[in-house]
Amino acid sequence: MVGSEMAARRVMRNISAFIEEKLGLKVNMTKVRLTSQRD
Repeated sequence: MVGSEMAARRVMRNISAFIEEKLGLKVNMTKVRLTSQRD
């Protein structure tokens, strides 16, 4: 969990880069979503 939407986007970008570059997998961005804790 992160504190803000900006932080969530930064974390998502970094995790996606790791998955694609280090693991050689493709992240399907149409299935990715960011939600608040309330959802």
